[in-house]
Amino acid sequence: MDRGCLLCGARPATKSHFVPRAIREALSDGPRSFTILTEVAPSMPVTGRTERSFGRGTFDTQPQVLCAPCNNAWMARHEDVAGPLLARMITSTRPFAMTEDEAEAIGTWAFAAMIVRSATDKAITPLTREAMERFRARGIQHMDVEVAVFTLANTRALFDRAAVGSTYIYDTLSPDQNAVALFFLHTIVVVVGTGEWSNRVRRTRHVNKPAVAVGWPWQRDESGWPTHSTMLDAALMPSLGITDVERSMFVPPSVPRGRISRALIRDL
Repeated sequence: MDRGCLLCGARPATKSHFVPRAIREALSDGPRSFTILTEVAPSMPVTGRTERSFGRGTFDTQPQVLCAPCNNAWMARHEDVAGPLLARMITSTRPFAMTEDEAEAIGTWAFAAMIVRSATDKAITPLTREAMERFRARGIQHMDVEVAVFTLANTRALFDRAAVGSTYIYDTLSPDQNAVALFFLHTIVVVVGTGEWSNRVRRTRHVNKPAVAVGWPWQRDESGWPTHSTMLDAALMPSLGITDVERSMFVPPSVPRGRISRALIRDL
């Protein structure tokens, strides 16, 4: 059922890729994809969590959630800048710098991708309508959002070949306000935090500064590629305040089509 555009409420909503075309073209050699939904309750010492993995994931998902003007005009303006930059980070080994405007475009695309990502699974509570409409009307500068693009020292330990995927993590007490989304794009990871959970991304940017290619809000000393990452994949989730992470957090891209669900316990 068409519930209208997530960003402005207009109808009809159209199908929207949230992996930019430039990245899809850079990874056009048939990457496998996956997606994980995670729930945590940070106010509790121990929480139950359900992970669901899907054979169809971030790379090829096209949810019908944005209207044509938001998707093809407003969003495309940022994606046309962010997509080639992210694709260049995936494929390039030569140094290059990024400007504040480019960092803003990456941050805008990343937060929009988080919003679209939240609409790909009925089990996810979407962010508040007020927040989404404010983002559309006023831009990312007026949002409590933190974005970072990381490189991991052992990214290939997670994936046995080119792959993309995503993890969506939210606070069960206020899922419509506090959440983190991670987009794994082959050799880079885009991390987006909103609400109180933006502090988690801010802290991770500070702790893992050598691994940050660019972030929003913009910092000049975090705006270059390639980075000199020393961050291991096992450190990524704990640096976001999610501890006792197992390899199962990163479901291999070879997961068959269909759904696998299981309950897990994690200490926070």
